[in-house]
Amino acid sequence: MGRPAALFSAVSLKFARHASQLVRLFSRGVDGGYAILVFVLATGILLAPPAIGMANNGDFERIMYQPEVGLAFTTTDPHLRYFNWVNRYFDVVGGGDARYPSSLALLLQPAIAVSQWLYGRPLFDLSVLAVFYAALLAVAAFFTLGALRRVLPPWATVFAALAGIVVYCDVAYLAYCRSLYSEAVSFVSFMFLLAFTLDLLTRPVPRIWGLVAFGAAAVAFGTAKLQMAPLALVLGVFAVRLAHLRQDRLWRVASVLCAAVVVGASTASYALTPRAFAYTNLYHSVFDGILVNPATRVQDLQSLHLDARLAVLAGTSYFDRHPIDVRGREFRERFYRKIGWTQIAGFYLTHPDRFIEAIQQSHRAALAMRPPYLGNYERSSGMPAKTLTHRFSVWSDTKRDWFPSSVWVLAGYWLVYVVVAIRGLRVRGFRSVDGLASGPRLAEFALWVGTLAVIQFPIPYLAEGRNELVKHLFTYDLLWDTTLLISGSWAIAKIESAIRLRKRQRVIMSETTAG
Repeated sequence: MGRPAALFSAVSLKFARHASQLVRLFSRGVDGGYAILVFVLATGILLAPPAIGMANNGDFERIMYQPEVGLAFTTTDPHLRYFNWVNRYFDVVGGGDARYPSSLALLLQPAIAVSQWLYGRPLFDLSVLAVFYAALLAVAAFFTLGALRRVLPPWATVFAALAGIVVYCDVAYLAYCRSLYSEAVSFVSFMFLLAFTLDLLTRPVPRIWGLVAFGAAAVAFGTAKLQMAPLALVLGVFAVRLAHLRQDRLWRVASVLCAAVVVGASTASYALTPRAFAYTNLYHSVFDGILVNPATRVQDLQSLHLDARLAVLAGTSYFDRHPIDVRGREFRERFYRKIGWTQIAGFYLTHPDRFIEAIQQSHRAALAMRPPYLGNYERSSGMPAKTLTHRFSVWSDTKRDWFPSSVWVLAGYWLVYVVVAIRGLRVRGFRSVDGLASGPRLAEFALWVGTLAVIQFPIPYLAEGRNELVKHLFTYDLLWDTTLLISGSWAIAKIESAIRLRKRQRVIMSETTAG
């Protein structure tokens, strides 16, 4: 009897080993299938005839004329270049002299090289960049789903996966991926931030490569555009916080080094940004932000210690025609030498009612999600100028039409979100397949995402007033939508866990009664 028992034990052990390998293989297949679905859906939304994207508002030139990029329009007609239709093709020329540091410039290099190889001449096709973005989104989706499946119950995982497609593949986000706007880099790098943060938090022993990937995504996110600088500081603090995930010295040193790189890269990007961009932002912040109320313009200028005669510029854009030369030396002395972000912040601190008005306008703009003045189609599609697509726009349409527009409802949401997340820090949550109690870690993750959203929310209006407010709230929309997904996944996971607990209790009671 001893030999058959030993043989049976050996066979069972071997079967269990192969079974576990099959389970892991199946799990990877699920993650891979999800990634393929994201890629096919994203490319289909963007490139299915007629292809869609985002028209140029004038920001393309910041990237096109970089020394590392060197692109030029194929037309001189401003009616075709700006606002109305998507520009698909660009000539590849020598590098320009623009100095606008952005992580987008690095991503453009391989896309331009592939496009030239495909066409056999110096031509850049924006569709190549769109495919690059779609592939990156698919990779991020692969890692995100793998992390979620380690900690969430099955139905909560299904909800997160499907709701993530509905939200993140909405045309309000994807349309930027067929453009030269830095919002697309913010979008894709944030998806990687989510993926690798979850990967780090859901493993019993986080891996160094995960921390390196997190740092790379954080650098790309923090240097995508100027308004990301405050968020990079928060991510730097979070990177230091990651040091507690492992006790070895290598990990702790790597976490601190990661934080230093993230903050340093963002600071350098901010410092290298030409002063002209800061001038433009200051102009819009005052004349299209603070001075929007005609009845108080003179008093507002006096509060800022500015010449009251500048009130004639109220409501204008820096790029409009003005009764005063806003690019001359005299205006620089009268305005830019006397105003800065400290004075603007001080104004809103001493005028809380105006700050609430700014927040209310920002909330309404965030619900809109899609700039109505930027067309989504190419001229060759036959669509009228500035036509917006409604291809896969369920989420953005729902937010615009059904979400409450009151800022007080929004404040209530954030209050509940923070309270529940803080409570989650002290409650042992769902256990991963490796036995890790991940509840507190995921609650802290939810708090970090919420913190990024709350910090980002007022920045666009305070920095540029009403100027292109809907577009400038892109990152806030992305962060806010992520907190909504977190909230929904948490609620379903709690319900699912409660149902399982109740079933288990019934089984125990029935066994006790039978015994």
